Amino acid sequence: MNKIYLLLGAALLSYGINAQTNAIPNGNFESWTTINHDELTGYSSSNLQSIIKYNTAANCTKVADPFHGTYAIKLQTTLGSAGDTAMGYLAATPNPNGNNPCVWQGGIPYNQMPTGIKGYYKSNIASPDSACILVAFRSGGSCLVKLVERLFHIARVLAKGPADTDRL
Repeated sequence: MNKIYLLLGAALLSYGINAQTNAIPNGNFESWTTINHDELTGYSSSNLQSIIKYNTAANCTKVADPFHGTYAIKLQTTLGSAGDTAMGYLAATPNPNGNNPCVWQGGIPYNQMPTGIKGYYKSNIASPDSACILVAFRSGGSCLVKLVERLFHIARVLAKGPADTDRL
């Protein structure tokens, strides 16, 4: 059974951090590199782990069903040949190790005060499954704030406004 999971780390959201310009490189998901499969340029994904470790197809794929632009990204959980579950993820870090984006290396440098996060997604997550979006803001190696948005239902818009970033 395929389930869509979103795991976006370290201020990824193409959807962008609202500022005067889009500070997220390739934040519109339009630039892809083709190896044996399509890979989103500038990000780490679950594809190699899915293909090599779980012997299944890429589970972080380019689709032509965007909210705007030409492409969107589809993350899904697939079942490997040995019955293991391969979770789909995308991260703005070369090595997302663990569930805490505050300790991941890399990310996207940002030198402005964010005023919010806005993005678009669509999902069809069957109960009791869920998905999440993780965003962390760091300064000098210290984690200033970590936002976790859990997704449980069919939806299309994610918006975090100024009240949600007051802790910065």
